[in-house]
Amino acid sequence: MPIYAVPGEVLVEGAEAYWSIAESGAEFINHGHYKHSRLLDDGETYESWNFYDQISRDEMKEDVPSTHR
Repeated sequence: MPIYAVPGEVLVEGAEAYWSIAESGAEFINHGHYKHSRLLDDGETYESWNFYDQISRDEMKEDVPSTHR
């Protein structure tokens, strides 16, 4: 059975689909709360962002625990 690491914001946005996956027996592990990429204005290109070395220590400390809540 697969194990998924999905940011919390993505889980919330796709809750219906992810509940269906979870009900199939798949496992989810904590991958932080905030998205790790964003769609640029051209509507076609994704950009990686939210790197722990580029956010404050307080933001980093909050990211993983907030997903558990």
